[in-house]
Amino acid sequence: MNWKKAVRPVIRDTEALHYVHSGEGFIPKVDCSLGSCPFGSPQRVLHKWRTGFTSDPCGYMGDYSAVEQAIVNFWGGAVKKEEILLGAGSIGILYNLATLLGDGGFHVLGLAPQFPDVPLYFRYMESPVDKVTLTGPSYRFRVEELISRINDATAMVYLDNPHNPTGQAIHLSDVEVLADHCLDRGIMLIVDEAYGGFMEEEESSINLKHPNLVSVRSFSKSWGMASLRAGYAVARDPELRDLYNKVCPPFPLSPDLLELIPLAMEEKEYLS
Repeated sequence: MNWKKAVRPVIRDTEALHYVHSGEGFIPKVDCSLGSCPFGSPQRVLHKWRTGFTSDPCGYMGDYSAVEQAIVNFWGGAVKKEEILLGAGSIGILYNLATLLGDGGFHVLGLAPQFPDVPLYFRYMESPVDKVTLTGPSYRFRVEELISRINDATAMVYLDNPHNPTGQAIHLSDVEVLADHCLDRGIMLIVDEAYGGFMEEEESSINLKHPNLVSVRSFSKSWGMASLRAGYAVARDPELRDLYNKVCPPFPLSPDLLELIPLAMEEKEYLS
């Protein structure tokens, strides 16, 4: 059989644009095409990058415990080491979650407009994606409106916070109301905090303890480490973590990242 016949029709028939850089002729203050940080990387990260690593690039495995401990320390004990998932940037984690949770019989609920890649990944897994359209001129998010669209077919809610592309930060109180509502109905809530470093840590969904919640974070945006492809998520449910590790490609972080991430997270003042 020709291998092309094995490709899912939904992937073949969906038109998807590749990432592009901002146009030529001007210098943007913030590159929103890829969300890279205009302020560069933390100084200790740059120093280590330029002076060399102690790790050997020949091997696959590394000790992730230093990275996990750095995340625990950064969040002041709000996170346990065993609750941390790792991946190739937040987008790698979100793709793994779509691979794990996507199913043609269940619906995903999100916003429009919204970061398009995650709904697209679920569509590739043949999960229908329902949308609540934000209306102008304010495009304000209203948690009551999103909750009103949840029905018996909804298995997943995807929310990016701060919201992309409007930039509005959704209050933790609203996220908690949504997480409570989803928990009562057995619905998974994914909060994509790729730009979370640009809001107060007290407003992060990581502070919530809901077992149906996955909070996803990146080192690409506010940390200025986009080319290194590192991200993490916090998931309270041990079964979900076990399933995630089944679909996550092995060795999610390269050895150099095991040295760089702890250095970055020690520079907490860099985010202020």
